Amino acid sequence: LWQLLDQPTATGEIPALVGDTNTAMWTLKKKAHVDKGDVLEYEDDSGDTATVKLVGALPMRLSVFSGTILISKENFTRLFPGESGHRIFLLDVPEDQREQVSTDLTREFDRYGMDVVPAVQRIMDFYAVETTYLAMFLVLGGLGIVIGSLGMGIVTLRNLLERRNEIAMLRALGFTSDAIYRILFTEYTLLLAAGLVIGIVSAAVATVPAILATESNIDLSIQARLATTILLICLICIMVAIRAGLRASTLTALRSE
Repeated sequence: LWQLLDQPTATGEIPALVGDTNTAMWTLKKKAHVDKGDVLEYEDDSGDTATVKLVGALPMRLSVFSGTILISKENFTRLFPGESGHRIFLLDVPEDQREQVSTDLTREFDRYGMDVVPAVQRIMDFYAVETTYLAMFLVLGGLGIVIGSLGMGIVTLRNLLERRNEIAMLRALGFTSDAIYRILFTEYTLLLAAGLVIGIVSAAVATVPAILATESNIDLSIQARLATTILLICLICIMVAIRAGLRASTLTALRSE
């Protein structure tokens, strides 16, 4: 992949790699491909416009190069000769020597403003932003589940109140309260199941293309547990609403029927 930076493009642009797939897809919203990569324009030190073609992206969602575009050293020094030195160094250090090397570098180059950060820590800092957004959406999603479940119960109770005449007639015909409860519970459960199936299919249609494009891994067990939790909460709300609806007086409703 790194060899693409030294291979000239067919149309003469400077080849470049995107630091991670998230930057290519969500920040730049550009294609990164050898043949179909998008072209970006930058102004070099001389004030001229330089065209950069995105010939690829590092194959990970986040990396130490997140949010950056990489070009070869030769092209960089040609475009920006005013840069007097390097700003970032990548060091390959044995794991048992990392702490000692970090201490020595900090003590030796502290006056130059050098800051030694482990690669894992740098990636975790990038993930912190992502996890913060995910936590916010998780809270909003949990609130949506609670409101949706309560709404299911309220709609069920309202529907039962509108069907008081029908329920009173069933009781007059000899149906017991338990039998009526089972009929209503089965009816509303089927409606709930149909709604969940429609929602799951719609969510899959909307998210699967993005998952395949980013080569993300999805834990289906978590999704199954979430769907089961939603189902159980809605069933409890339905049961409570039916119990409350069947307690209503049916004598007036029977007279109306």
